[in-house]
Amino acid sequence: MDRSSVNWSGPMPAITTPFRDDFSIDEDAFSTNIDRLYDAGSTGMVAAGCTGEFWALQMPERARLAELTVAASKGRGPCIVGTGSIRQGEVVEQMHAASEAGADAVLVLPPYFVRLTDTEIINHFEEIDAQAPLPIVLYNIPGNAGNAITPSIADTLAYLDNVVAIKESSGNWTNFHDTLMRVKDRIRVFCGPSSVFGVSATLAGADGL
Repeated sequence: MDRSSVNWSGPMPAITTPFRDDFSIDEDAFSTNIDRLYDAGSTGMVAAGCTGEFWALQMPERARLAELTVAASKGRGPCIVGTGSIRQGEVVEQMHAASEAGADAVLVLPPYFVRLTDTEIINHFEEIDAQAPLPIVLYNIPGNAGNAITPSIADTLAYLDNVVAIKESSGNWTNFHDTLMRVKDRIRVFCGPSSVFGVSATLAGADGL
């Protein structure tokens, strides 16, 4: 797979996960928000990412979000589901849950909290790629993960079989632009902090926001 394997572009928001007073997911509000976002011009949905507070959800809840996203999207755009975890086994488990729900791709960030070497980050993605049932969107958000997908690492990971895109959310223009220049011919590049330099990213050749 590569960038030509998918046709994604435009604004694909990272959606919030609404909760009820008892901390259960407010499924009606979640689905209603997806409708609202598509009506406003969104071209796809990204669920269970950082904005979706995946870290506050149990694994079955995250799998349920995948089901809800697919059902509410009704084929109006790609459904990309976050599968972030420190352990490879949990990432793969969530990838298969997303696949069973009918999602189009998974969003995968590096393991977080524990500092890793570049080689360890690359090995983590290689192991996950080898077991992926869906296309992979790399997710660089070092401010939250603690470990970065540097432009050099992105260059290496862009050659993996199932990687089709990267969501570059470093918030650093130089890092974003270097990543874009290195990988845009092989995978799609999306700008995470669109409110900061979304216009500049689009003009520079990003596929979407």
